[in-house]
Amino acid sequence: MGEFAIHSSRPTNRRSPRRWILSHLTRQWWLFIIVLVGAFGNAALAAAMPVLIGVAFDAALATPPQMETIGWAALGILVSQVVRSVLQLGRNFASSVMGERLELGAAPAERNYDRLHRKAMAQLTPEERLAQAISWNRVAGEFLEAGRRAKEAE
Repeated sequence: MGEFAIHSSRPTNRRSPRRWILSHLTRQWWLFIIVLVGAFGNAALAAAMPVLIGVAFDAALATPPQMETIGWAALGILVSQVVRSVLQLGRNFASSVMGERLELGAAPAERNYDRLHRKAMAQLTPEERLAQAISWNRVAGEFLEAGRRAKEAE
């Protein structure tokens, strides 16, 4: 086990591509529901706008014009499009998260660590590991600064 290994609580089914994708979907069922609700809501509310415009147009052609109906139709258009945009945002966010999680689960992380180094690091306390990491960062900074000085000297 590596220092930064991530362990999954539920392994994925890798017997076929279909089973692998379905195992990811069942693990993230709530994101899938958000995608479906967002897609359906987007379509339904996109269809509501022409209907409300038609209601407002009919109210404008009435004698006398029904200003209250026009106002309610305008408010309905505004509310429907705000709700539609929130549903689209949720749908897009959920599908993005599902895709990124699917991508992260596609291949196991490379674990080609030196066994002796891992064993030595496992025996250190967290404070000692932190001190070692800080010293490595200092060395990297020194290399960076030396490279900059060498470029300037050219």
